[in-house]
Amino acid sequence: MCALDVATVDDALGHLGCSGEALTVDPHTLEEVLQSILAIGGATGRTDRAESTVAELRARLSTVEEAVRGRPRPRVLLLEWTDPPFAPGHWIPEMVTWAGGLPVVGRAGERSYRMSDEELRDCEPDLVVCAPCGFSLEEAAELGREARGSLPPVPVWAVDANASFARPGPRVVDGIETLARIFQPEIELGPAGASLRLR
Repeated sequence: MCALDVATVDDALGHLGCSGEALTVDPHTLEEVLQSILAIGGATGRTDRAESTVAELRARLSTVEEAVRGRPRPRVLLLEWTDPPFAPGHWIPEMVTWAGGLPVVGRAGERSYRMSDEELRDCEPDLVVCAPCGFSLEEAAELGREARGSLPPVPVWAVDANASFARPGPRVVDGIETLARIFQPEIELGPAGASLRLR
């Protein structure tokens, strides 16, 4: 629903009387997100910039990995939607893991899916993160507040899913750093990301 089919792009170029080459990237994992940055850099003549960006992102991931190593790993229910509840897919379960959490639902590299009432009831998280696809921090907080009654009775956080979770680009590492700060508030990772505790 979020991406254009390449045929639609070709039709639009034809309608405008233009020609061009469409580069399709469809990452499903964090590594594929990083590889897509390299592919876009190569296609736009910015290979050096893309390589340095990916190297910087990998260094930041290593910093997070080191910061959370050996710490207790909270059980995390991250929701890509709250009503009905959707478990995360693609790279988002990996983001939870990189940040030092244990995703209790979701499948890395696969699509998000609608959770059953039983699955929501039985997942036993230590905390909930509301990251509704394409929503800002304020919008995520509003959805989280509306859903509190149907969520497990644990701390609930909202994050800026539009900026740092749903889009397969460099800012997913911002999202990982944000999650790491939520899971382990005592660690130091530089500037804080956008998050808000709802309860």
